[in-house]
Amino acid sequence: MTLAVAAPAAARTYTIPDAGANVEFTMLGNDTNGTGDIVLHTTPTFTGGIDLIDSGTLRLRESSAGANYVGLQSGGAMAANYTIQFPVAAPTGDQYLRVNASGVGSWVSGSSTIDVQEGDTSVVAAADTIDFDGDDFDVTDTGGSEANVGLATIVKQFTVGGNFLDPTAARTVQIWRAPFACTISGFHAIRSGGTTVTVNAQVNTTDVLASNLTVGETWTSGTVNSGSVSAGDTIKLELASVTGTPTEVAITLTIDK
Repeated sequence: MTLAVAAPAAARTYTIPDAGANVEFTMLGNDTNGTGDIVLHTTPTFTGGIDLIDSGTLRLRESSAGANYVGLQSGGAMAANYTIQFPVAAPTGDQYLRVNASGVGSWVSGSSTIDVQEGDTSVVAAADTIDFDGDDFDVTDTGGSEANVGLATIVKQFTVGGNFLDPTAARTVQIWRAPFACTISGFHAIRSGGTTVTVNAQVNTTDVLASNLTVGETWTSGTVNSGSVSAGDTIKLELASVTGTPTEVAITLTIDK
């Protein structure tokens, strides 16, 4: 059954006789705003659900009978129906609505503080502010107590080096110009053939090892004595002395950034 009301001159009351169960009732409205909206100016009671079709919006007008409202609208192209059930009790304090997968809502208390942990151990249980100063975090609680949370040092490490393919005479070869400040942390060398070979490396003109390293036919490590490198410095490999006829000498440097 459809009831159409076209601009009545005065208030009207329409009584709909009981037609039994499963009766659909449609209202075609034409309020004074000309939008076709149905505006309920009283407090009606609905015993069934209310369907707003074609992306309709449920508008809750402001209490001062003004033009503004809060609109509730479902999303478009939904995969299935769902219902959100509000809690029975009213919220207390500053609570928000949380809805589970079944659509049942509950009021949950929020928190303005967090628990700051280091290695799964609470450092500040009720942190109010967290400040990062570039090296670590300063954590302050609501009472003003402060704790410091450090960051693990991350080392960027790589290797530079080279091979003397004809190591029959002493010589020095430049292999790298450092584009940034870094540190030489490791020195390794190996030879193939020959009797005695000694090696070193240089940062500009400064030897990396305190004394030349005698190289064997397995990888030999040297202790770095002067490994500081500034941006723009040159790195050189030094074949300091050769006895016999080695066929190859290799030197690698470990660089920490």
